Amino acid sequence: MQQRRTGVARALSVALCAGFALCAACVDPHPEPARDGLPRDLYAVAWLDARTAVAVGARGTLRRSDDAGAHWERLPSPVETGLYDVAFADTQRGWAVGQRSVILRTDDGGRSWVAQTHPRAGEGLPLLAVHALDPERAVAVGAWGARIFTRDGGVHWEDHSLVVTPEDPRFAWLDDADQVRVLAGERVYDDVTLQDVTCRAGPGRCWIVGEFGHVLSSEGGDGALAHGRIETGVSPLEVRFEAGSSELGAEVERDLAAWIEALTDTADARIELGWTLGPEARGAPDLAAAERALEAAEARLAAVRALLFEAGWQAERVREQTPIPWERLEAPDASADVTAWLGRHARERAAVTLTLRAEPMLFAVDFDSATRGLAVGGAGVWLETKDAGAHWRPARLHATDALFAVAHGPDGPLLAGAGPQLFARQSGTWRPVLATSGFVRDLAFHPGAPSVLAAGEDGQAIPVRLEGEAASPR
Repeated sequence: MQQRRTGVARALSVALCAGFALCAACVDPHPEPARDGLPRDLYAVAWLDARTAVAVGARGTLRRSDDAGAHWERLPSPVETGLYDVAFADTQRGWAVGQRSVILRTDDGGRSWVAQTHPRAGEGLPLLAVHALDPERAVAVGAWGARIFTRDGGVHWEDHSLVVTPEDPRFAWLDDADQVRVLAGERVYDDVTLQDVTCRAGPGRCWIVGEFGHVLSSEGGDGALAHGRIETGVSPLEVRFEAGSSELGAEVERDLAAWIEALTDTADARIELGWTLGPEARGAPDLAAAERALEAAEARLAAVRALLFEAGWQAERVREQTPIPWERLEAPDASADVTAWLGRHARERAAVTLTLRAEPMLFAVDFDSATRGLAVGGAGVWLETKDAGAHWRPARLHATDALFAVAHGPDGPLLAGAGPQLFARQSGTWRPVLATSGFVRDLAFHPGAPSVLAAGEDGQAIPVRLEGEAASPR
């Protein structure tokens, strides 16, 4: 069965004391590496059962342990490119994914693997994570919005990747040729890297995280994606303009400056600008009138941007929620289309709305129930949701080291990352519970195993045993 695991990584084996009551008598903070330390960097590890695990890594490296991580056997690999993640549906069947769009399938517990093809195989993009819902269904994610799904064991893979639409804010980032392709209805993949995917048993709800604060969820690996919201605690600010004007009054400028000055912890944030037109945009009689209405909207956005830039916000951290649709003026039969579009965006007063969006780089996600989950990312950020991923509350463990891995064990969640430590949550507070020899980027629990498997620096196997019997799942 699929065991909870996270991230892209390297491997070592660590066991924590029951209940995370870590002390000198419980865990040696500087354990000696096992003599059979693994010779190649490993990027991910997964349990097959309470004794068996498989790890994957650089240059196609595959390893298998039959004694809960104490010893590892090198396995033959059909590829020489990096393998970034591995997941098993049961003790025999699983997948590994990696560089150059590689997908491998095993039906004998990882002892042999075969490559599978898929719709994005020819692009050479890295696939960074895979989750096996059952022996027939799996979902993999990666660069350029890649999300592919199989329902027949990998014989066929379906493309459910993220694509750019004309209404997407990222449409404005595309070059002219790609914008034309989007407007013509062609698929243009979103330039966003999806870093991790995890799913729950039963109906198979899945969650995906990645760069630009992407926290997505779907029913099954192929369902429509819902975007979760990372809470910032900052209310949007609406800047209103007089009819036909793009000038900011002195009072509005003061309100806007105060809103900007009150922003804190904005390292991973951007400001999104929404805009509406005034009543003069309704029923624009011709394209010239429509062009004037759009020019006024652009001038208002420019006035707000100028204050943001003066306050130190870089241009790449400020963008429109909906780009000014200049391309509509050039389309065939533009007059009727533009008139209808302007009417939908006209309000009693023209305005620009500023919304602070949190966009951390997120590396891993894990859920311990259908509603409760954690995600972790760059600069020590971690997010928590209690409503199945609709809303996420952010916090920071520290301000420097990235967090690459999160997993829920029988006694609570663990975090790990670039800092050489594992962290457990005790009484609502994250505390270091084990010093490691290097960074850790993957974690895997099994309810019957005597240890937690962690993917980390140098591929070392470090057995730090539990005292007493292994904890049972909640």
